[in-house]
Amino acid sequence: MLDAKQLKNVYQNRWAGAACFLDNKSAKVCGRLNDVATIAQLNSALSVDFSWATIDRIMRKTKHFKLS
Repeated sequence: MLDAKQLKNVYQNRWAGAACFLDNKSAKVCGRLNDVATIAQLNSALSVDFSWATIDRIMRKTKHFKLS
């Protein structure tokens, strides 16, 4: 069984650089070496931080992140 730090490392390696959507606009997962992940839109300065566990849950289901 993985501890919390090992599990975060799995999420970081799995999802860093992956394509997704933020408010229905193209984005990607950034911040592999950070404690939290950043979802950054590709064609704007909009970005939002999420926990790696949240990234894993949303990326497995829809790949769509929403601000509201």
